[in-house]
Amino acid sequence: MQLVINTPGTFITQKNERFCLKQKEKSFEISPVKVESLIISNQAMITSQAVVMALEHNIDVIFLDSYGDPIGRVWFSKMGSTALRKPLFHLQPLCWFLLTFHGFLVGRRRL
Repeated sequence: MQLVINTPGTFITQKNERFCLKQKEKSFEISPVKVESLIISNQAMITSQAVVMALEHNIDVIFLDSYGDPIGRVWFSKMGSTALRKPLFHLQPLCWFLLTFHGFLVGRRRL
């Protein structure tokens, strides 16, 4: 599950090996086993203990700006978490070629 935190003033901490979300008088706890990614808006706060727990459970932590666009990401640095991302870098030159070729064809059609 993706845990999206976009309510202003939400505070994310770690308590008893669980994420604890607090907002004013309300409090909610969730197990990190159920979370695949943690998406945090710019109006929420997270403790370093909660970030470390997310990384230990291989949970991506994504930070959003005030428009909802991603501005930063934290993920576990061990080999298993990045093994799927590395093949994408090998495809980058091919994607550049295809986009350039497509642009050439589209531009040629306009003439």
